[in-house]
Amino acid sequence: MSIQDGQTSIPTAVQRLERAEDVADWARAERDPLAMVVAARMSRGVGIDDPLAPERLLAEARLMARGDATVLAVVAEEEAAEDRGVCVGPTRSEGLLSPGQRQSVRLRVAGGEIADAALRLPAGAPGGADLDLIVTDMQGRRIAALTGPDSGVAGRAAYVQWRPDYPSDVDVSVLNVSRVSTTYRLTLAPSQGGRCR
Repeated sequence: MSIQDGQTSIPTAVQRLERAEDVADWARAERDPLAMVVAARMSRGVGIDDPLAPERLLAEARLMARGDATVLAVVAEEEAAEDRGVCVGPTRSEGLLSPGQRQSVRLRVAGGEIADAALRLPAGAPGGADLDLIVTDMQGRRIAALTGPDSGVAGRAAYVQWRPDYPSDVDVSVLNVSRVSTTYRLTLAPSQGGRCR
């Protein structure tokens, strides 16, 4: 079922979400409501519980607008255009892993389209930090993985892709294989309209 283990190029959906997060951070720092609208547009398809949910970003943009009718009209237009009905929103997970510790996220992926996951350590992660990214089905069979010394090192991302033939539940696990504790961020891209049932 795996089409590519150890993917090294950045998948488009994940790259878009990471850029949306950067734009949203910039918009907050600069108090720029129009930049926040751009971030919301970039994150279409993200589930409502995600910090990057367009509804949340647009609510922030509305507050930043401070009554400016022109900006509020742009926010309202984007709210009306928001793409809904995506069967699987991305899961974003951040955490701190001690040496040997594993954290997993269970999710449902759509059938007939590429699913992808990205694992990133912060640039300031301690030297020697190394995380493995592993995707398994409900029977514990490995679907995709990126393991080894280059799988999750500071400042670099680890990516895996797979294409399930049918909708399925998977566990995406992050395992700290180093001797130091480290933080991480895991991003799973939304379905682009594949079969969910």
